[in-house]
Amino acid sequence: MTKARVLVVLPTLGERLTFLDEALASIQAQGRIADCVVVAPNKQEVKDLAKQYGATWLEDPATGIAAAVNVGLTGRVNQEFYAWLGDDDLFRPGGLELLASLLDAHPEAVLAFGACDYMLDDGQVVAISKAGKLARFLLPWGPDLIPHPGTMIRFNDLEEIGG
Repeated sequence: MTKARVLVVLPTLGERLTFLDEALASIQAQGRIADCVVVAPNKQEVKDLAKQYGATWLEDPATGIAAAVNVGLTGRVNQEFYAWLGDDDLFRPGGLELLASLLDAHPEAVLAFGACDYMLDDGQVVAISKAGKLARFLLPWGPDLIPHPGTMIRFNDLEEIGG
């Protein structure tokens, strides 16, 4: 059984292997806190990359990103938390540990979120999403300012609402 606290679901079409490699490396760099499930079409190159990084591969149902994420959620073993990452996204170093520690400190909280860098293909950061308390205030009425690569959710709460 896994000792990881976080299940990271990474849906991909498997068409941007360089980005996928970088995304998987950013998950692996988080350390033992995270297990990863890659949800992708049946492409050997994607399966090989997933295996290289110790990730599990599950076949994409090809019915949209939400369905792919839901397939990934079935990869849960005993992880407490869930996060998802696009194939062109990267976790900040130590980001998952920080979010888990915030949830540990606030057991009443359903999720924790942080900042997100917006980068060009060459890695240059062009903007940072730091929604902070403004996101919490606006969420019931306006745009969702919470960046998904900077979000962690308690698995039990996610399951309680049906995924």
